[in-house]
Amino acid sequence: MHQKRTLVLGLAVALLAGCGGGGSTSSTTGGLLAGPQVTPTPTPTPTPTPVTPAQFATYTLTPGTISEVYVVGSPKTLSLKAKQTVPFTGVAYLVMNNDVAALPNAPSVTVNADGSLDILITPSATIAAAHYTGNVTVNVCADTKCVTQLAGSPFKVPYDIDVQASASSSGGFTTGKLSALVGAPDWETFQGNAAHTGFVPVTLTPANFSPRWKWNASTIPGLTSKISPLTVSAGRFYFATGLEWNNNQYGHAVFAFNEDNAAQIWTHEFSDLTYTMANPPAVSNGKVYIAAGAQFSSYMFAFDAVSGKQIFRSVMADQYASYQAPTVLGGTVYTNGGVNGGMNAFDATAGTATFFTLLGNHDRWTPAVDANNAYAMMDGRLTVINRSTGAKLATIVMPGGAIGAVPTAGAPVIASANTVYGINNPGLDTPASALISFDIAAQTTRWIAPGVYMGNPAYQGGVVYALNNKSFKLEAHAESDGSVAWSWAPPADQHKFISDVLLTNNLVFASTDMTTYAIDRVTHAVVWSYPAAGTLALSANGILYITADFGIVAINLH
Repeated sequence: MHQKRTLVLGLAVALLAGCGGGGSTSSTTGGLLAGPQVTPTPTPTPTPTPVTPAQFATYTLTPGTISEVYVVGSPKTLSLKAKQTVPFTGVAYLVMNNDVAALPNAPSVTVNADGSLDILITPSATIAAAHYTGNVTVNVCADTKCVTQLAGSPFKVPYDIDVQASASSSGGFTTGKLSALVGAPDWETFQGNAAHTGFVPVTLTPANFSPRWKWNASTIPGLTSKISPLTVSAGRFYFATGLEWNNNQYGHAVFAFNEDNAAQIWTHEFSDLTYTMANPPAVSNGKVYIAAGAQFSSYMFAFDAVSGKQIFRSVMADQYASYQAPTVLGGTVYTNGGVNGGMNAFDATAGTATFFTLLGNHDRWTPAVDANNAYAMMDGRLTVINRSTGAKLATIVMPGGAIGAVPTAGAPVIASANTVYGINNPGLDTPASALISFDIAAQTTRWIAPGVYMGNPAYQGGVVYALNNKSFKLEAHAESDGSVAWSWAPPADQHKFISDVLLTNNLVFASTDMTTYAIDRVTHAVVWSYPAAGTLALSANGILYITADFGIVAINLH
């Protein structure tokens, strides 16, 4: 077990920025960047002009977390890129405070032609083996003494540096060659597939699990980019940032990364939209689909999954809603939307609108779709919709009703014939809080299991698995009557469930706010755990993704 210590960085770098500062490479001398040497022409001393911080721009630092793993005595160079949020001409001073000799070497700084900077920092080779975490306070200043802070400054950049005693120490990351996990499909949308079952038909050996890599979101001045749940296809994973509307045009984008090594492949910014938001993406048949924007500036986008080239941009109605990933099946893209709430359908190739069905104004859901119907779950009621025409076929309301309640974010789960599951969670422990089994043929509820259920359940083989924060247990419910066949409770030091359920032939994966666990479906015992928490996905290459708000951990499963 590594000891946790505080490690604080400290640098003072004068950064040439904008039109006059690019195109040269220099290293720091005496804490200041030595830029191009120009013999000035003597001019009269001008009258000092007050500096308004808003005249200047701060820098976005990528990655958003300084993160590395290395063995004692063999430090790895830490690389950061500082990019101007808004280009400007002048000199800014980037100051990162330090109090010990953990990073004694002056950073190497390269000034690029576009005004961005590449900053390289090498830790001391004498740092003791330990797990160092904390925050670096970054000040961007208009003067060498940092009397005047620029707009958005200061801001914090987290760091997570694991210095190991030997290469085999616990916590190390193992890359290795990616290979297909037989039986595992692409994780194309919310909970993996159009039925949102969260089930991947593979049998796993926990002894083979190992951490592969860790990726951290970029820092935008004043905040870190919150990232969406991800989807995965053909060795690439996709996610969005800028999930909620704000007054800033930057930070709203969709990204494609290589799952082998977390190298970025392409990105598309939505800064040209009048009202910027970016929802989680889906990926299917070589295209990435994402709803972005708000109000009259809302669109369904499609991009080429490999190149990122925009294929279509189709108008859709919206207020300021947040969505789950679109659901794609049979050549049609389905998503929630509408000024007053409902379900949109688009042709997956041309992007033309197929239909819109008015349902009610609710956030953070996506339909489930089978061969005939689409299903929308909200307010304790399940609406059955013809997936070709958009016509409402039935609305099934739970006994006692929950109309007007705020639904749990998620989607219906299509189980066996004529059975669909949904969770109603008004946000409180009320009689309306429940896991519900809907009988589609009889247009009624089959059974209701009271509880404060978190996230989406998963289904396979006549059993539905759900996370109950009231009992604080993973529960395995029988499809026939909803009885709990077995349950599992996390250790006492955990607090609540925060993930959906991910299911394989032999394991159930679930995440608390502190740890991700794998529970054996036969013995009901924990067979693996990892100290990271978030939403879960499993790729066709056998990578388990744990996605937190500001970072992703990838786990090799074979």
